[in-house]
Amino acid sequence: MAWIEQTRSRYRVRYRHHNVIYIDSVHADETVAVERRAIFEAGARRRARLFHPDPAPKLRDWIEVWQASQAVSIAAAWRRQRVSKKNQVTS
Repeated sequence: MAWIEQTRSRYRVRYRHHNVIYIDSVHADETVAVERRAIFEAGARRRARLFHPDPAPKLRDWIEVWQASQAVSIAAAWRRQRVSKKNQVTS
């Protein structure tokens, strides 16, 4: 979000980024300040589009992945336990 503030005969361009307000520049001509503000607005729109988080996975999809990983880890745990007992018996 960017805006222009008029101070006496100058125009100040300010913008907000991560809830902090910054002063970018001070211009004598309003058209230059408007162009600078447009650059910030375009950048903010681009960042919002690029870093928009993906929607959360649906519960059903997450459970399917979780169950598959649990089945693999349980099978691996049983194999480790059998190998461990076999090693204890033979040694």
